[in-house]
Amino acid sequence: MGYEVIIPARNEEKYIEKTLLAITKQSIKPDRIIVVNDGSRDRTSEISNKYADVVVDLPDRGFSALGTTEIPKVFNKGLERVSPKSEYVLICGGDAVIPEKFFETIRNHMIKDPALVIASGRLESNPSYEGAPPRGTRVVKADFWMNANGLRYPEILGWESWLVFKALQMGKSVKRLPNLITEAQRPPSSGKIKTAWSKGKGMRLLGYDWKYTLARAGTFFIEKPSAGIKMIAGYISTTNERRSDVAEWVGDHQRRRFWRRVYFQIRLFTKKRGQ
Repeated sequence: MGYEVIIPARNEEKYIEKTLLAITKQSIKPDRIIVVNDGSRDRTSEISNKYADVVVDLPDRGFSALGTTEIPKVFNKGLERVSPKSEYVLICGGDAVIPEKFFETIRNHMIKDPALVIASGRLESNPSYEGAPPRGTRVVKADFWMNANGLRYPEILGWESWLVFKALQMGKSVKRLPNLITEAQRPPSSGKIKTAWSKGKGMRLLGYDWKYTLARAGTFFIEKPSAGIKMIAGYISTTNERRSDVAEWVGDHQRRRFWRRVYFQIRLFTKKRGQ
């Protein structure tokens, strides 16, 4: 039941040591820890070499890759090093501190449910995300990922969500375990606001139904109106670009879910009126 850990890191000298220590203290030890040092200008590589089995040092591209297709390329540099014998891959953020039984708990769920191929917990600061598809720090079954895309993320906007949708399209299941709490060392930032346009574009390329896009843009708009507008602008800017291979399925899936919800709400309303 071996697994390997991939940790992408850029300028994480303040956080990476605590992240790596949490990995080394897992109740089931990983076979290997792979850190992809994404052109850091600080001591990230030096600290990583104290704990990791492999440190992949990438050149500094001179700019932040946040909200670009450079990020999945960074992950893929680490995934290239995963052994074909590994049964699971644990993706961990460079500032994330996972609980001691993070992998063991998820592995046990996957053993009980063979269809479960992607699972995660939740961030301590985000209790409302209990029902959301797992993103960020997650465990993925290696054989599923290999069959889905050769154990690589697609180098497109929306790459992280793509893997979840691909699993569902293939008849697999995903799960977030709300009681499995990960600590984020880095304080909350405006990162999601800065990437609102690319998120909107990624949703269009993934096939998001417009109603779901409006709903998500609404949550950004509440926090910062310009971010909600940027997300909508990103969504409508991609009309001539090639969409991902899951796009048609995602759109149909979301429309079915939307109308099911409408149907159940109507039934609930009718039932209450009849009482």
